[in-house]
Amino acid sequence: MASERPLLDLGFEYRPAVPATLEAIHFECEQFCNLAKAKLPTSVPDRWKLEFDTALLEICANIIKHAFADSPQQGTMELHLRLYSNRVEVEITDDGAYFDEEASRAETSPGPDTDLLESGRGLKVARALLDTLRYRRSQESTNNWLLVKMLP
Repeated sequence: MASERPLLDLGFEYRPAVPATLEAIHFECEQFCNLAKAKLPTSVPDRWKLEFDTALLEICANIIKHAFADSPQQGTMELHLRLYSNRVEVEITDDGAYFDEEASRAETSPGPDTDLLESGRGLKVARALLDTLRYRRSQESTNNWLLVKMLP
Protein backbone atom coordinates (compact mmCIF):
# COMPACT_ATOMS: atom_id res chain seq x y z
CA MET A 1 0.00 0.00 0.00
CA ALA A 2 2.75 2.48 0.86
CA SER A 3 4.35 2.56 -2.62
CA GLU A 4 1.11 3.43 -4.40
CA ARG A 5 0.63 7.14 -5.11
CA PRO A 6 -2.59 8.67 -3.81
CA LEU A 7 -5.01 10.54 -6.06
CA LEU A 8 -5.45 13.10 -3.28
CA ASP A 9 -3.19 13.87 -0.32
CA LEU A 10 -4.79 16.22 2.22
CA GLY A 11 -3.52 17.26 5.66
CA PHE A 12 -5.13 19.02 8.60
CA GLU A 13 -3.73 19.99 11.98
CA TYR A 14 -5.77 20.82 15.05
CA ARG A 15 -4.09 22.77 17.85
CA PRO A 16 -6.70 23.96 20.33
CA ALA A 17 -5.96 27.39 21.76
CA VAL A 18 -8.65 26.96 24.39
CA PRO A 19 -9.64 23.76 26.18
CA ALA A 20 -10.61 21.23 23.55
CA THR A 21 -14.27 20.34 23.62
CA LEU A 22 -16.08 17.61 21.79
CA GLU A 23 -18.10 20.31 20.04
CA ALA A 24 -14.99 22.13 18.80
CA ILE A 25 -13.22 19.02 17.54
CA HIS A 26 -16.46 17.69 16.08
CA PHE A 27 -16.82 20.91 14.09
CA GLU A 28 -13.20 20.79 12.87
CA CYS A 29 -13.36 17.08 12.01
CA GLU A 30 -16.69 17.60 10.29
CA GLN A 31 -15.13 20.29 8.11
CA PHE A 32 -12.27 17.90 7.31
CA CYS A 33 -14.78 15.13 6.49
CA ASN A 34 -16.79 17.43 4.23
CA LEU A 35 -13.66 18.48 2.36
CA ALA A 36 -12.59 14.85 1.98
CA LYS A 37 -16.04 13.67 0.89
CA ALA A 38 -16.20 16.44 -1.72
CA LYS A 39 -13.13 14.90 -3.38
CA LEU A 40 -14.64 11.41 -3.62
CA PRO A 41 -15.94 10.08 -6.92
CA THR A 42 -19.63 10.93 -7.42
CA SER A 43 -20.40 7.21 -7.63
CA VAL A 44 -19.67 6.73 -3.91
CA PRO A 45 -23.02 6.13 -2.15
CA ASP A 46 -24.22 8.40 0.64
CA ARG A 47 -24.29 5.42 3.04
CA TRP A 48 -20.55 4.88 2.49
CA LYS A 49 -19.91 8.57 3.20
CA LEU A 50 -21.99 8.41 6.38
CA GLU A 51 -20.08 5.34 7.58
CA PHE A 52 -16.74 7.03 6.86
CA ASP A 53 -17.86 10.22 8.59
CA THR A 54 -19.15 8.33 11.64
CA ALA A 55 -15.99 6.24 12.07
CA LEU A 56 -13.67 9.24 11.74
CA LEU A 57 -15.69 11.36 14.16
CA GLU A 58 -15.83 8.51 16.70
CA ILE A 59 -12.04 8.19 16.70
CA CYS A 60 -11.57 11.98 16.93
CA ALA A 61 -14.03 12.18 19.82
CA ASN A 62 -12.19 9.39 21.65
CA ILE A 63 -8.88 11.19 21.21
CA ILE A 64 -10.28 14.39 22.72
CA LYS A 65 -12.08 12.54 25.51
CA HIS A 66 -9.25 10.20 26.49
CA ALA A 67 -5.88 11.30 25.08
CA PHE A 68 -6.35 14.95 26.03
CA ALA A 69 -8.39 14.42 29.20
CA ASP A 70 -5.61 15.63 31.50
CA SER A 71 -4.42 18.60 29.43
CA PRO A 72 -6.91 19.67 26.75
CA GLN A 73 -5.11 22.97 26.11
CA GLN A 74 -1.81 21.26 25.36
CA GLY A 75 -2.85 18.66 22.81
CA THR A 76 -2.15 18.51 19.11
CA MET A 77 -3.95 16.27 16.68
CA GLU A 78 -3.02 15.90 13.01
CA LEU A 79 -5.25 14.28 10.41
CA HIS A 80 -3.92 13.19 7.06
CA LEU A 81 -6.22 11.84 4.37
CA ARG A 82 -5.17 9.96 1.27
CA LEU A 83 -7.59 9.00 -1.47
CA TYR A 84 -6.58 6.04 -3.63
CA SER A 85 -8.42 4.45 -6.55
CA ASN A 86 -9.84 1.73 -4.28
CA ARG A 87 -9.79 3.14 -0.74
CA VAL A 88 -9.55 6.10 1.59
CA GLU A 89 -6.92 6.18 4.33
CA VAL A 90 -6.81 8.59 7.24
CA GLU A 91 -3.83 8.80 9.56
CA ILE A 92 -4.42 10.53 12.87
CA THR A 93 -1.52 11.46 15.12
CA ASP A 94 -1.89 13.02 18.55
CA ASP A 95 0.47 13.78 21.39
CA GLY A 96 -1.98 12.88 24.13
CA ALA A 97 -1.96 10.13 26.73
CA TYR A 98 -1.22 6.51 25.82
CA PHE A 99 -4.18 4.42 24.69
CA ASP A 100 -4.28 0.89 26.12
CA GLU A 101 -5.88 -0.97 23.22
CA GLU A 102 -5.94 -4.36 24.96
CA ALA A 103 -7.72 -2.94 28.00
CA SER A 104 -10.19 -1.19 25.70
CA ARG A 105 -10.95 -4.42 23.86
CA ALA A 106 -11.56 -6.19 27.17
CA GLU A 107 -13.87 -3.42 28.37
CA THR A 108 -15.93 -3.50 25.17
CA SER A 109 -15.92 -7.24 24.55
CA PRO A 110 -19.39 -8.70 23.93
CA GLY A 111 -21.40 -9.53 26.97
CA PRO A 112 -24.98 -9.30 28.20
CA ASP A 113 -24.57 -5.78 29.57
CA THR A 114 -22.20 -4.21 27.02
CA ASP A 115 -24.94 -3.10 24.63
CA LEU A 116 -26.31 -0.85 27.38
CA LEU A 117 -23.03 0.92 28.14
CA GLU A 118 -22.91 4.62 27.36
CA SER A 119 -19.18 4.64 26.78
CA GLY A 120 -16.98 2.16 24.99
CA ARG A 121 -19.03 2.10 21.82
CA GLY A 122 -16.92 4.48 19.72
CA LEU A 123 -14.14 2.04 18.88
CA LYS A 124 -16.61 -0.79 18.40
CA VAL A 125 -18.61 1.34 15.95
CA ALA A 126 -15.47 2.50 14.11
CA ARG A 127 -14.16 -1.08 13.81
CA ALA A 128 -17.50 -2.19 12.37
CA LEU A 129 -17.58 0.61 9.79
CA LEU A 130 -13.96 0.48 8.64
CA ASP A 131 -12.00 -2.17 6.80
CA THR A 132 -8.92 -1.47 8.91
CA LEU A 133 -8.41 0.34 12.20
CA ARG A 134 -4.90 0.23 13.65
CA TYR A 135 -3.30 1.91 16.63
CA ARG A 136 0.31 2.16 17.72
CA ARG A 137 2.31 4.30 20.12
CA SER A 138 5.47 5.67 18.52
CA GLN A 139 8.90 5.99 20.09
CA GLU A 140 8.31 9.75 20.01
CA SER A 141 5.37 9.22 22.41
CA THR A 142 2.66 9.99 19.91
CA ASN A 143 -0.50 8.00 19.27
CA ASN A 144 -0.89 6.93 15.66
CA TRP A 145 -4.16 5.73 14.19
CA LEU A 146 -4.73 4.36 10.70
CA LEU A 147 -8.29 4.20 9.37
CA VAL A 148 -8.92 2.50 6.03
CA LYS A 149 -12.23 2.22 4.22
CA MET A 150 -12.38 0.52 0.85
CA LEU A 151 -14.34 2.34 -1.84
CA PRO A 152 -17.39 0.49 -3.16
